[in-house]
Amino acid sequence: MVFAGNYQVDSAAKHSKNKTDKAERKLTKRYYSSAMSSYNKALSLNKELFLAYQKMAELQYLTEDYDASILTFNKALKIDT
Repeated sequence: MVFAGNYQVDSAAKHSKNKTDKAERKLTKRYYSSAMSSYNKALSLNKELFLAYQKMAELQYLTEDYDASILTFNKALKIDT
C-alpha cells in the first residue's frame, strides 16, 4: 500500500494511473497504436478506470473503429453510473 495524505492507494491503482497518463501523452502525439496499448495495460490493472475507457473510445473513434468505440463508451458509462 502507498499512503497519500489520508488516502490509501494500492500499487495496482497507482500503476494503472501511470499507464493512463502515459497513454494520454501518446494520444496527444498521435501515437495511436502505442496509446491503445497503454490504455489496455491500464485496464488490465484496473477494470474500473472510467477515464481509460473514455479515452480509449475516443481513440477508437479517431481511428474510425466506430463499433468498438460505441462498445467502449458503453463500458465507461456503466462505471460512471
